Amino acid sequence: LTSTHAALSCNMAHLLDREVAGRVILQPAPADSRPRVSYSFQNLAELDKVDSDNNLVSRGSFSRQLSEGAEQSGLRKRAGSAFNLEEQAKKTPAKWRSFSPRRTNSTPLRSDSEASLPVDETPDPDLIHFDENFRTFHLKAGPSQYAFCVDHHGSLEHLHYGNWVGMGHDLTYLSETDPALTFEPAPAGTNYSTGELLRMVEREEGIDPQQLWMLSTHMRNERGSDWHLSRVENLTWRLRNMWSKNSQDSVTKKTVSAQQVLKVLERSGVPLMGDTSSQTCDAAVPGLCGPMEAVASEGSPTERKGKQGEKGSKLLEVSEFGTGDFRSPTLDVCFRKDGSRLLPLVYQHHRVLPGILPSTSGLPLLGAQNAEGAQTLVVDMVDTYTELKVQLVYTLFPGISAVSRRVIVRNSSRLGLGDVDLMKCMSGTFDFLTNDWHLLSLHGGWACERQITTRRLQEGMLHLGSNRGVSSHQMNPFCVLTAGPPCEDHGHCYGFCLLYSGNWLMEVEQTTTGCVRVNVGLSNTFFSWDLGSQETFESPECVCVFSDKGLGGVTSTFHKLLGERLIAPRWQNLVCPVLINTWEALYFEVEHHRILELAKPAKEVGVELLVLDDGWFGKRNDDTTSLGDWQHDPSKLPRGLAGLAEDLNGMGLKLGLWVEPEMVNMDSNLYKQHPEWVLHHPSRLRAEGRNQLVLDLTRIEVQDYIINSVSQILRSANIEYVKWDMNRALTDAYSAALPPRQQGQVYHRYVLGLYRIFEAVTSAFPRVLFESCASGGGRFDAALLAWCPQAWCSDNSDSFSRTRIQMGTSMWAPVRCMGAHIAACPSHQTHRTHIMKTRFIVALWGTFGLELDLNKLSQQERDEVKELVALRQRLCEVTLHGDFYRLPGFGYPGASHANSSGIGDSNVFAWMFVTPACDRAVVSAIVFHRDTVGKFPSRLKLRGLRPDASYDVTEHVPTPVARGVFNGIFQAGGPQFKHQRRLLLTGAVLMEVGLPVHFNFDGDSLLLELQVKTA
Repeated sequence: LTSTHAALSCNMAHLLDREVAGRVILQPAPADSRPRVSYSFQNLAELDKVDSDNNLVSRGSFSRQLSEGAEQSGLRKRAGSAFNLEEQAKKTPAKWRSFSPRRTNSTPLRSDSEASLPVDETPDPDLIHFDENFRTFHLKAGPSQYAFCVDHHGSLEHLHYGNWVGMGHDLTYLSETDPALTFEPAPAGTNYSTGELLRMVEREEGIDPQQLWMLSTHMRNERGSDWHLSRVENLTWRLRNMWSKNSQDSVTKKTVSAQQVLKVLERSGVPLMGDTSSQTCDAAVPGLCGPMEAVASEGSPTERKGKQGEKGSKLLEVSEFGTGDFRSPTLDVCFRKDGSRLLPLVYQHHRVLPGILPSTSGLPLLGAQNAEGAQTLVVDMVDTYTELKVQLVYTLFPGISAVSRRVIVRNSSRLGLGDVDLMKCMSGTFDFLTNDWHLLSLHGGWACERQITTRRLQEGMLHLGSNRGVSSHQMNPFCVLTAGPPCEDHGHCYGFCLLYSGNWLMEVEQTTTGCVRVNVGLSNTFFSWDLGSQETFESPECVCVFSDKGLGGVTSTFHKLLGERLIAPRWQNLVCPVLINTWEALYFEVEHHRILELAKPAKEVGVELLVLDDGWFGKRNDDTTSLGDWQHDPSKLPRGLAGLAEDLNGMGLKLGLWVEPEMVNMDSNLYKQHPEWVLHHPSRLRAEGRNQLVLDLTRIEVQDYIINSVSQILRSANIEYVKWDMNRALTDAYSAALPPRQQGQVYHRYVLGLYRIFEAVTSAFPRVLFESCASGGGRFDAALLAWCPQAWCSDNSDSFSRTRIQMGTSMWAPVRCMGAHIAACPSHQTHRTHIMKTRFIVALWGTFGLELDLNKLSQQERDEVKELVALRQRLCEVTLHGDFYRLPGFGYPGASHANSSGIGDSNVFAWMFVTPACDRAVVSAIVFHRDTVGKFPSRLKLRGLRPDASYDVTEHVPTPVARGVFNGIFQAGGPQFKHQRRLLLTGAVLMEVGLPVHFNFDGDSLLLELQVKTA
């Protein structure tokens, strides 16, 4: 058959660039000179067409000729038939692709979500492309490319995530260089199940066993006698013999159905090697009875297994427990019937959807409210033994260098395996090759959230996460992996963000090979999900952003992605109102007349919104009582919230309100009526935090109570803003409403309940602006931006503390989402004193508001506040909706020089905002400790400007003092700006040469406005 195979290879080589379904090929070609070919049963059938001009034989005689080893001279002339294959491929594009073993049933696995979506709708192929020749997925994420392939075991092997290199390249060569790992296990493969053979052919209406064997033989030869294809050839040879030896009916011999193949194989229990005693008989196919012969083909799996450690050395898209990959897995399940935790997943099929795949559990998703131009790839993986199904969901948005990922697990197991315990479910696994990897993460605590921390990775595992029931003050669900030390304006970076508000985990593991794995998803501590038959579990969404322009590129991509695709469209162009909050001014003493006393000067200085904070409800005179009783206190508000809103509206102010609906005090009517509504074990002592307990949001009745209570409040008065607080972590996480086996679901069900509440309330009151809060920034995560377009950064408004907090927060959060206020001085948290200018500049780097008692300020100070509020209104279009840049390279001599962008130790920080048109900019800088007397800082180089444009440079709020030239004494009326003259400089000069800036004292600051000079 050697010559015959050569002839067939000649014909098949013409299919190199044809988009046809290659449903049998399971392994990339070796790195040799042989051409790479895509195969399909349709192709083979096409080669059998009658061509009288070339003396070609019919389909039946063609099969017979090959089996008899006939001369191939005529076959060489059949190359032209490849053009017919091209036309056929164009007419019948495959909606589902399958290259690896599928299940032992001819009915395709379909999820509930699949059934509800039109399968014949073909989206624009711009973002997602599947190369059938090499079984490779190419995802176009803006200027970057994300690529992975189906390997010869059916696993998904990651190939590339970086700058765009184009669709036409064969990247599977990368998988062929995976090294062997001594003493590591080889991939499973000594038993090749009959079901796997069927899954290769189940989509074919008719199968010619002779041609099936012929095709697999050619494939094996084409691929250098690969052992996996040798197994395929061995089985198809036996299958051919079953028909050719026992059936003389040419019609029966010609084609059989996939169902008939299934019956024969299942009844025979086809042995792999050396069993000649098996008998087959199928009444549905006359004559199919007789012995099955076995042939030990060269390179069979008993003689040649996969490389040692092959799975552990690969970069994978999904990893499971116990199958040779010893890194931390994506998934961990336990089949309750036999206790097995093995889950070897293989590729089943995939599809591309326009838009996004909606969440079935209420989780926030990018594109849920704006999916224009988005595309989603859904890849189905299956455990061929249990048929448990895992869907990998990839979503891309045009022009954005980001890939969002999540996982859907469906218990479609057969063989009576019953229920499954899902022990771990990460939203995405990201593997990277060896490099000088560094990790940037955001750590901290109450009043010092999201501090930038960097480290160089070494062998071992790093765990970032929270088990507090909230995303937490201590760590934020965000990190960046950088190739080399993190830098603001250059270098390859991969940023990860999880859209989730509960327990979360990011595992960063560097193995002995130098490769790095990043797992992002739910924390598996105190987590287990009882997954009944046909039930589905959905992970939250994670996002991976690539940048070749350093951390600044990561930041700009996240700001654009979250601003355009997560925040509700009605808030995307919001200019946050200037507000004043009653907390630091009045605390719990919020009587009607005192509120109006605070409101009067607030209106005079330009405030637009007054937020009534804690103390307005029940008998709330301290933090020990009344949480849960959401009715106004008549002793403080005799005319209720409606009367207060009426008075404030009459003054030209809007009314906002503070609530904490997830909590309850024991001293409350709600607790007395429903003590079972709190999270606790009824037979154990329980912990309290801030004198309060956590309501059990896993209960529908509790969710409904909160929805109704908040809705009643909002309907009772003209309330246009809500600050939603949450002031303690979850402990005693036990729900009396759930059975014992579901107690591992409490933390996640709590978050799903919270999302349901937010969705119901914000949908019912779309004009009300919501701000999230959790003891400051304890739940400042991307997920809540879907309902709350802004969040309180921290309870600490000290200018120094806030600069560091906002530097870290700005890594992923848009500036317009960061709640920031001018607070009282000295600071109520640090007792530090800062000039008003510096407090203003830091508050301008956010939503902007006031957190102080204006009645305690002098008239001169109130006049200054009024001027600053007016300046904010002038600059806010730039600061809230412009592009944000941290400015590195600025500072005084010493070890911390040039760390002004927040990376590493520094006493100097600088940042700026630039409009999308690059015609206006706002520049800020601050010095913490000026302990370098007599030394000059480096020049402040700007970013994001138009090089050829000329900019007017204006200093706002100049520092009113300067150091005397001769005596060194501070004196009033010093120079307002270094040059004491107007500057007109090009963008190129401002970015390449920079501005000289001198600070006069600790806490000094700078605010510049740049505007393009028009002709």
